[in-house]
Amino acid sequence: IEQQLGQLDAAKAAFTQSLQIRKQLQQSLGDSPQVLRDLSVSFDNVGNIEQQLGQLDAAKAAFTQSLQIRKQLQQSLGDSPQVLRDLSVSFDKVGDIEQQLGNTQVAEDAYAQSKAYRLRLNNR
Repeated sequence: IEQQLGQLDAAKAAFTQSLQIRKQLQQSLGDSPQVLRDLSVSFDNVGNIEQQLGQLDAAKAAFTQSLQIRKQLQQSLGDSPQVLRDLSVSFDKVGDIEQQLGNTQVAEDAYAQSKAYRLRLNNR
């Protein structure tokens, strides 16, 4: 709601708090698929707000964390439709940030990875 109201600093605070809670849950519950996926979503939320605030390096760090978690989920869960979709989304987010940072080749590589995961998902 804060984000929709344009209260980006308040939204950032809420998303950061949510991320901290999900990190605590990971510590107490371990690396279950649900805990890890929720953690990756929190990193995406923080990354989205950082991107809107123009904090591109912070957004890149958050999106990169989310991508690493989603790669970890692929290793443990395989190529389920949700895993493939989440990986595609993560690569798109990394590509968007890299493009904004002027890293065209890195962005193109990320977009190519995203496309490959979408094709795998489509073939399933």
